[in-house]
Amino acid sequence: MTYIDRLNEFHQWCESNDLPVNAKLLYFNFLNAFNKEKWPRNLRVDTTRLMLLSGCQKSAAFRMRDKLVEAGFIGYKKGRKGTANVYFLSSKETKSETISETTSETISETTNETLSNRYKTKEKEYPPISPQGESESFLRFWEAYPRKINRGKAEGAWESLCPDDVLAGIIMSAVAEQKQSAQWQEAGGKYIPSPAKWLEECRWKEKLTPAAKQPCSSYDMAEIEKLSGLRLPDKM
Repeated sequence: MTYIDRLNEFHQWCESNDLPVNAKLLYFNFLNAFNKEKWPRNLRVDTTRLMLLSGCQKSAAFRMRDKLVEAGFIGYKKGRKGTANVYFLSSKETKSETISETTSETISETTNETLSNRYKTKEKEYPPISPQGESESFLRFWEAYPRKINRGKAEGAWESLCPDDVLAGIIMSAVAEQKQSAQWQEAGGKYIPSPAKWLEECRWKEKLTPAAKQPCSSYDMAEIEKLSGLRLPDKM
């Protein structure tokens, strides 16, 4: 189908079916994205980009996407942990054919990669895996985040966010910067939000006030002698 065919089909369907405005916006932006990439078979789209394409926050963006899936205009396959989802265009006429072809191809690629990279059957060599199947990017985040609480929820939030390498780098930089803030250092870290909440609310975008440097409260007599070159008496 051509770009115009897909637009005409979509407009005709919308004349007799209800669809939220943001779902329509998401579909138009999907078409534009595929057009810019010269109509590939599929595109990887992470959560942040999905939010931008739909003009919604994360949970609402997922709902708009699901509306389009239910209507039969797009389909997607969840990416493995740490990678973006794979999206493809469908249509009312070719929906079942497209889904079958794309799913078959994706399963084939995944199977071949798993067989070739994850283990060697003849040699019985198995590579180490992350604890509980966690992604490497999440493990780096968990190790860096100062408040270790509700690890399962934190991992779930990370998977929902599904950050690419760029966003993961931004998040890690924000953690390092906010560690030096007054809020995170106050009362022994009492006011540091839980990692799950910090991710869900996109707290990495916040700019916190740096902690004030503590003044020197005592004098080291040996250091004073060293700096001044003078020998101080044992008793004053």
